Amino acid sequence: MIYKKKQVTIFFLCLLILLNIPSIQGETFFPLINKDELFQFQEKNVDSNQVILNPIEISQKDLSTFTGSYTALILNPSEYIYGNLHCRKIINKLIPKGYNIVYLSNEAVDLSYIKFNLSAEIVYINTHAGYWDIDGDNQPDTVVISTGEHWTNETPVKYQFEYDNQMIVKGRVGDITFIAFTPALIDYYYKPGDFPNSLIYMASCYVTYDDSMAQVFLDKGASAYVGWNKNTIFWTNSITSVRSFRLFTYGFTVKQVCKLIRSGGLINFFLLSKLTYYGNGNHKIPRL
Repeated sequence: MIYKKKQVTIFFLCLLILLNIPSIQGETFFPLINKDELFQFQEKNVDSNQVILNPIEISQKDLSTFTGSYTALILNPSEYIYGNLHCRKIINKLIPKGYNIVYLSNEAVDLSYIKFNLSAEIVYINTHAGYWDIDGDNQPDTVVISTGEHWTNETPVKYQFEYDNQMIVKGRVGDITFIAFTPALIDYYYKPGDFPNSLIYMASCYVTYDDSMAQVFLDKGASAYVGWNKNTIFWTNSITSVRSFRLFTYGFTVKQVCKLIRSGGLINFFLLSKLTYYGNGNHKIPRL
């Protein structure tokens, strides 16, 4: 009995250690977590010449553009840190189902791309996200999602209209800052019908914490919006993304996929995080 109690104690100690390692707690934004966590939003001046990690090279043979009946945008602004293996696997699932694939990573997923190019049957974005105070009352009220474009001292001038109208905010991963977009950006640059019965899959933390981001996509024509309601760790995020799209290509609905995935893993379970959706739970991706 004493031996078993020690085993249980060691197990929970290891679990607590895992849950408190910032580098595996996923990506969230201030003020939902402590300012010393991995990903946070804050207003600080940054050096526009800051050194960043080199992007992971991808094979054009493996990740290229194919001719199909439908279009899937596989956008991976976080490739520099999380790689692209899960994106490759998603692509391999979608191609036989008749999808033309557009794959972009890191800085190629810039604000201009987000503003003008998201119309597709499937939009998958693997990135950082969080919950942000937009109206200045010190209460978080809006989901914000990071692009792959770095925030520099020139960003408020380069994107003055978006900055002045609260369409963008500054996000930070470690020492690197990124431009993140708010629902106002999607609302302004897209019109009803621009997302043709689309599946919007945001592979990131807090993207379904409320419907602030989901609703603008739905208002512009999307059928369903999927993502994590709280924090997620990167390997669970990647693995469940692949599992989700495997199920989608088998003909499962959004509601069924979210129900089957649930937390996706033990740590997400303890973080009270689940894969959830807004919109049409009976949505199925079109496929040949």
